Amino acid sequence: MSEPRNPNSPSTSAKPARARRTAPPTIAQPDAPPAGSTREAAPTSAARTRITATDRQGMIATAAYYRAEKRRFAPGFDLEDWLAAESEIDGSLARGDRSA
Repeated sequence: MSEPRNPNSPSTSAKPARARRTAPPTIAQPDAPPAGSTREAAPTSAARTRITATDRQGMIATAAYYRAEKRRFAPGFDLEDWLAAESEIDGSLARGDRSA
């Protein structure tokens, strides 16, 4: 028969103790913008979105529609609305405005 097991003596079949996991090193976070700052940073040239000709035309059409709506769709000003909207959108895109 086998001898009674002593809980204080090391066992030959005991598993080795696991190493404790440590937390990964913390990475410094960039400084937050100053309080009250509402202006967003300008996108870098790589971050800018390309506007296709179809997108541009749609933006112009929407702006022209809103111009016509402001004057209650009075007839005879379609071309003027389109040209003004085209100038507005092209200017916004040239400045890099995202709200164009």
